[in-house]
Amino acid sequence: MPVHGVQGDLVRAVAYSLSGEDVGAQTGLERVAVSELQHRLAGLGLDASTLANRRQLRMSEEQPWPYPVPERLREGVPAAQLQALCSETIEAMRLRTHQIASGSARLTPAEKRLIADRPPHW
Repeated sequence: MPVHGVQGDLVRAVAYSLSGEDVGAQTGLERVAVSELQHRLAGLGLDASTLANRRQLRMSEEQPWPYPVPERLREGVPAAQLQALCSETIEAMRLRTHQIASGSARLTPAEKRLIADRPPHW
């Protein structure tokens, strides 16, 4: 399980991304594993069920989820680490909103025509 070093407050930014709430500087972690983050979120009342309800509400309102993290919370937080920890936490908490299609699906004739269509400069 990957462990992420915290620069700025990565945990705070991920918590905001998943919940839309600023949990403040309550995390106090220098390094965090996804399982520890889940435990911390649950301790703040943000368990998987609560986050799934928030995700569903945002989607029903046609709003983005995960929540966009404000710049003030992203300061000092490496974007790649934020994205990675957020994605790993979503996966671990089974909050994924869609399935990734496998490559085994057959293309329809219309899709084959679209793929075969090449611009003139090709």
